[in-house]
Amino acid sequence: MLVNPYHIAHKNRDVLKEFAMEAKITNNNLPANQHNTDTSKLDNLYSLIEKLTSTIQEQTSTIQKQTEAFQNQAKKVEEQENRISELLDLLKKADSELSDSKKLVKTLKTLLSSKEVDLDALRRLLFQGGREQKKDKKEAASQMLKKSKNSIT
Repeated sequence: MLVNPYHIAHKNRDVLKEFAMEAKITNNNLPANQHNTDTSKLDNLYSLIEKLTSTIQEQTSTIQKQTEAFQNQAKKVEEQENRISELLDLLKKADSELSDSKKLVKTLKTLLSSKEVDLDALRRLLFQGGREQKKDKKEAASQMLKKSKNSIT
């Protein structure tokens, strides 16, 4: 989590400026014989303001570095999400191919378990042509099952 120290330091800087201005106004409002000729207090306040200013600048550069690091991490996460998406697509494709292969194996087992194998049906199953539709395949498989049941009995 990024902390914004700039805001806190900036608030402190404003408070110190107010003290310095108040001290200056107070000093100027006094009669000449009561003026505080010791400017060390004001100098201390101004040096504190300078220190706070340098601290703010350092914190600003730190925040910029943290922001860059965060942006780099976000970019890496996005790349990893894209890679995961690609892998999921590949997995779905492989799963679909596996499902198709399982259906083919099941149909082959059905064809081969019968005593008489219809070679035409087997060829159509193994070398599926563009003319044959899924409906025709299912009908051929069901006919093969009927033939195998009839030949068994």
